[in-house]
Amino acid sequence: MCILQPPITQDLTLIWDGHMLKEGVHYTATYTDNEKVGTAKIQIVANLGTKDLTFKINYRKGWNEDATGWCYKRADGTCTWPYKGSWKKSSKGWWFGDTSGWYAKNETLRIDGKSYTFDAKGYLKE
Repeated sequence: MCILQPPITQDLTLIWDGHMLKEGVHYTATYTDNEKVGTAKIQIVANLGTKDLTFKINYRKGWNEDATGWCYKRADGTCTWPYKGSWKKSSKGWWFGDTSGWYAKNETLRIDGKSYTFDAKGYLKE
């Protein structure tokens, strides 16, 4: 079953003139590009001004998604698909792990002589 990861945020500590600022009271933080591996952006807006920052999102052990698609990241940092070359059924439908270690999505594959089309989330279109 594909488990969606929540958006990734940062624990912020902002101090001005020796006083700790509180989010939602003294400033707001807006995140973008913070759901997948790569560089995320954060914009901090306060009475004192606006600051644009970035932070790196690395793979974590478990399900990860990047520009290539979903895979299961092992503790050693390598990516695999537990159902490589095989079918898997979830409550939402069927999906297939292709031979490269990723699940098929937005594509049509020829499997055992038959054509199967998969949607953007990787589920078999029926």
